[in-house]
Amino acid sequence: MTEQDLITRARSLYEERRFDEAERIFAQLLETPTSRGSALYGLALINIAQGQYDRAKGQLALCLKVDRRNANASYYLGRIAEREGNFNDAVAMYGGALLIDPRHAALAALANLNARRQKPESSRDSGPVDGPPSAPKHSDSFVGVVRQLHKGTVPYRGAFGSWVQWTFLLEPYDDDGRRQPPLPVDMRGTEIRGVLEEGHWVEIEARARKNTGLDPKRIRNLTTRSEVRRVRHVLYAR
Repeated sequence: MTEQDLITRARSLYEERRFDEAERIFAQLLETPTSRGSALYGLALINIAQGQYDRAKGQLALCLKVDRRNANASYYLGRIAEREGNFNDAVAMYGGALLIDPRHAALAALANLNARRQKPESSRDSGPVDGPPSAPKHSDSFVGVVRQLHKGTVPYRGAFGSWVQWTFLLEPYDDDGRRQPPLPVDMRGTEIRGVLEEGHWVEIEARARKNTGLDPKRIRNLTTRSEVRRVRHVLYAR
């Protein structure tokens, strides 16, 4: 296989969430100077998907040293900074992505961040006092509150086209109303249909569990009593 064939293969494995296999190929490509930037970026995406944000930050920073024109690397550094509450760093990284590509998804991310920062601080530290407005359908599903919702787009396999991506932290609660450790949720497709907003109660089936997070095909919104679902169509290069 050529270098490009290996990169394409690793990206495909990543999209299929076969992270171990994708990681092995990206690690192999680290030894090739012309592919080092793509390999670092690919490894960072794998770590983000698995909730390993510190490792991803280091890989994205190295990626930008190798390839200063990688807007996606700057964008994801902004996403991580925003998730960690480092809003000034997030603004700087989103701005860096936009300097490279003024039409990048970082534009929507920056607008969303600015809107959130203008809202007054909530009293969420005490947690919701009431349970979900409607009952969950399954006893073994994850039920909780949407936190840090972000709606944007990501490159499709890093080559052409883009997918819609909604990410958030699920703040889950057990049957006794006790808060559990948060779970990262990553839903992506050619389109996502339905209504989902910050603070909504949701139900996600247990089978959506992937590694350290959730990769749902559908989300039951217990606040609006409706369903959110992803749609995936095959994207072809033009």
